[in-house]
Amino acid sequence: MEKNLDQKLVSIKISKLSKLIDRLLEKEIRSLGLRRGQHAILLAVADLTKPSFTELSQRLDVDKAAITRSVAACEKRGWLRTDFAQGNLKLKQVSLTKSGQQLVFEIHEAMNNVENALRSDIPSPLYSMLKDISL
Repeated sequence: MEKNLDQKLVSIKISKLSKLIDRLLEKEIRSLGLRRGQHAILLAVADLTKPSFTELSQRLDVDKAAITRSVAACEKRGWLRTDFAQGNLKLKQVSLTKSGQQLVFEIHEAMNNVENALRSDIPSPLYSMLKDISL
């Protein structure tokens, strides 16, 4: 078997890139006092209009129980609030509080920091190609 084969496999390179992104993102998210995944919940709530737990689950491709736990944790921190939908006492909707809105702004800044680090850590042709990929 050829030496350094792992250096030639695209899947290995993508895995290493994914780990780099995870490290950068984890550092930025932790600096905001967030746990893994909470930033995604807050960004999804900001992007959707009063989403239900089911809508968040579908958007983030996470089971509803995980969404329930994450929303409850964010609610305890004062970032989210849940209310019953008007006229439907079975459907809970999630919205940002004022402090949640501020935190979303800070998350966007943190994500920009990750983007800037990626621009300097990976070759610019690859960065450009990645920006254009739609998954």
